[in-house]
Amino acid sequence: MAETEETKPATCTFLFKKSSKKFSARKRKASDSDKDRSSDEEKNAVVKREKKPSSHNPMIQRVSLV
Repeated sequence: MAETEETKPATCTFLFKKSSKKFSARKRKASDSDKDRSSDEEKNAVVKREKKPSSHNPMIQRVSLV
């Protein structure tokens, strides 16, 4: 019976947007005041995100290996 039925390909009506995995460093354009100071410097500055201290989750239990 399954062989006689036509199988329709799965159609997705929406698309998932792939997120960038590079969160450690972002490029940011230099401000106008930076452009006036020197034109020799790069136009883009790398800004590193500070690590947030991990908050303690009481629902997670870990076993210490000693």
